[in-house]
Amino acid sequence: MSQSLTIGVVNDAILRLARKAGIARVSSLLYDGVRTEMGEYLEELLQKVIIFTENGRRNTIKEQDVINALRELGIDQVGLPLKGRCPIYNDRWLTRGAHHDFTQRGGSNEDASDDDDLESNDLYEQVGGQKKYKYHPGTVARREIRYYQKKNNCLIFPKAPFERKVRDIAMNYMANLRITQPGILLIQSSTESHLLKLLQAAALIAHETGHKTVDAKHLILAKKVREQ
Repeated sequence: MSQSLTIGVVNDAILRLARKAGIARVSSLLYDGVRTEMGEYLEELLQKVIIFTENGRRNTIKEQDVINALRELGIDQVGLPLKGRCPIYNDRWLTRGAHHDFTQRGGSNEDASDDDDLESNDLYEQVGGQKKYKYHPGTVARREIRYYQKKNNCLIFPKAPFERKVRDIAMNYMANLRITQPGILLIQSSTESHLLKLLQAAALIAHETGHKTVDAKHLILAKKVREQ
């Protein structure tokens, strides 16, 4: 497989997609597995798309070409994202530290200084002269899962890296190729939908086998099960 198929999407974007699939713990090997699966899916999809584009005697991939290619692959229920791209989850307590604003809860700032229990609490650590709050393991992951699962009809991957990845693969089959913006969005929507279903199946396999961390082997097994 060419190098262009294994780069383009950073680990943070893949982690956000895993959160949307309901996965709390991810193995480091899963990132490369998702990139490989995404490259194989895009290669198969773009081959079909370019065939329809060449039949129309054009060098521009349009939305209808992508729709026809998806139907050729047996995928019919993929549409353009209605809400654009999902905003990245940002926990305000992770940036503010552990010094809570007691005035917003009806108290005074003196209550914050008189709270001696914070000094001995294991959930607080001294970082750069300020107390930083440490959540219990899995707390932030569950918040991210709830956050991204509520964001329907929006995209997870950043636009520019994914578009470069698509163009790198498509240029191997047709030179001087152009892609319309609705075509790019539809390709990304179908790709994320495919990966999301695959990650959900991998999470189910990991749960049934008694593993708390989703690994690349679960992703490979989920793909084999879906192909049967």
